[in-house]
Amino acid sequence: MVGNDIASLFHGENRWVVELASTVREQRTGETALDVDIVKADGSRVSLNLNVVSLDDCNNEFIGMLLILEDLSAEKRVRSTMSRYTPKAVVDQVLDGHRDVLEGRTQVMTWFFTDIRSFTSISEAIGPRATVSMLNEYFAYMVDIIDQHDGILDKYIGDAIMALFGVPFTGARDERNALNAANGMMRALQTLNERHVKAGQEPLMHGIGVNTGEAIAGNIGSPKRMDYTVIGDAVNLTARVESVTTYYGTPILVSDLTLRRLADVEHVREVDRIRVKGKTEAVTLYESYA
Repeated sequence: MVGNDIASLFHGENRWVVELASTVREQRTGETALDVDIVKADGSRVSLNLNVVSLDDCNNEFIGMLLILEDLSAEKRVRSTMSRYTPKAVVDQVLDGHRDVLEGRTQVMTWFFTDIRSFTSISEAIGPRATVSMLNEYFAYMVDIIDQHDGILDKYIGDAIMALFGVPFTGARDERNALNAANGMMRALQTLNERHVKAGQEPLMHGIGVNTGEAIAGNIGSPKRMDYTVIGDAVNLTARVESVTTYYGTPILVSDLTLRRLADVEHVREVDRIRVKGKTEAVTLYESYA
């Protein structure tokens, strides 16, 4: 590329590079474009970082420009592949050099479990193909809400969802994000059910249990299959909180362990104080009805 006119190299959809270079020449500075696409001659695209630097001689006279291109295609392929099996937040940390996040750490985090009510009866009534279609549609709606509130999809457990907030690093809004996501999923379910009713299908109901506590997060499994997940008594408690939503007739139950970490909470009411199996301390449960 040495000695070539930049306009002869970057044209069509790549014309923006010429415009960027013109700005550099006029201002005699440098410009950086991160994670941008360049269209190749065969029509394919390559992702890269682009740096454009003005070059001056010893008399401070402009003599040309230096373009530095860093190909990101391989990294993006790895990131995309890993994100199918590992939470995106964890993938970002690993690729940025923080591999220790996979090795296991104990930290405070917030979770919720969701579970479709009467799922067995529904699946028996509609058959396997319709069940798979229903679950895929349901999961698409719910996972979008989790993503919007900075949550991480940990896993699907049949018709259930386990989501994490505060992994791999805790944040000031983890509990708030989890609660907002739970309420957002109720609204998303209402939208989904409107589609079901119009199509002559039965509406769905689900329960959500939200809890906060300390657990171990890390890459767990055999050498043939590893999953980034969390384990601990607090995780089990979250599942039990969700399991009693049917008993109390409320779609969302939140433990006091979560609410006490929030400065102000509206639209909640105390439901009961329970002691779960294997625990000596009782847990107060609240209904969220935002």
